[in-house]
Formats: sequence, C-alpha cells, structure tokens
Amino acid sequence: VGKINDDRMTCTMIGAWLTELYLHERGERRASAPLMEPSVAASAAVSEDGALLAQFLNNNVNNMDAKTIMKILTSHDVGAHECALYAAKSGDIATAVNAALSVGAHDTSGAYEALGILGGSPFELAEPLYYRHASTLLSRAPGGAVDGFLTRYAEGLSPSRLLPSIMNYEQRRAAQARERRLSGTGEEKVGLDERKETHAVGGLE
Repeated sequence: VGKINDDRMTCTMIGAWLTELYLHERGERRASAPLMEPSVAASAAVSEDGALLAQFLNNNVNNMDAKTIMKILTSHDVGAHECALYAAKSGDIATAVNAALSVGAHDTSGAYEALGILGGSPFELAEPLYYRHASTLLSRAPGGAVDGFLTRYAEGLSPSRLLPSIMNYEQRRAAQARERRLSGTGEEKVGLDERKETHAVGGLE
C-alpha cells in the first residue's frame, strides 16, 4: 500500500519489520544448526540466506530509509560485506566504505571492496572519502590503493592531499622493515618486499 501511494515512511516501517523478522529467523536457523564441520548443504544454505536478504533489500532500496535499515543490519551483526553492498546500492557511499573497512585490519578483502565502491561511485562523492581513508587503504592494500588513486587522477584527485597519508605509510613501512631486520629474520624477504612496495608507492610521486 505504501509503495503504491509513494509513502516512504510506511514503506520504511513495513520494510524494517520484514528485515527484523527475516534476520531473526535467519539467526534462529543458524543457532539451531548442529555444531559440526560445515557441509556443502550448510554452506549452500548460508549462501542462499545472504542472497535472499540482498534480493529483498535491493528490490526495495528506493522505497525505504537507508539509515534505518542500516541500523537494523548492524544491530543483528550482519556481515560487513552485506552492509557495504546495501549501503552502496542505496547511494550512501560513506557508510558503504566504512562498512567494508570494518572487516578488520588483517583482512585485505574489505579494503579492496572499499576501493571498488569508491571506483564505481561519482567522483564528487568519492573524492573526500579517498582522502579520509587513504591511510587505511594504503596500510591494508597498498598496491590496490595506488591503482585506485591513479585511476582517479585524471578526474581531479589531488596528489598533495594524499601526500600526508603516503608519507605516513612510508614511515611505518620503513620502521617495520627495520624491526624485522633487527630481529634477524627474513632479511632477504624484507628487501624484496621493500622494493615491491617502494615501486608501487613511487608511482604516486
């Protein structure tokens, strides 16, 4: 009814209730699953759960308030990947990037997902987020970050505004390399890694 009457508040209320209901049922199914090695069938069920949620949210992304739905998703500990996809689809680029980067410092997939979101977004929306998250992107996925920056230079991405993050990254990388050398482990690998990373970041200067 709300959709027919173009009533966004009604659509959001109904959508929020359906999202809560779906996530509650999904949580109960996963909690009641036997504690054993994941089978092919169990993995397929988890994948189907995610696909159904994504389909529902995507089909109604223009009819519901994105911030309300995002609060529900995060309150149910929905994965960062799912949150990022929905936020990007709703046009909330900043929330999408934050969700992608919340995966964890030791997981590069979130950084690459954030770079993908930024690369696929209008430049005027993505530009301030490149500067805001440059340090995090460089620390987690230096090669991908450099490539992402370079592809946006022609559109007006400012090297001077990225420079503080690049210098900070270089200082941290050099300090970590010195620590590894002092520990007497992996000297040859350190030298190789240093050359690779210096070559990648050097493309920005």
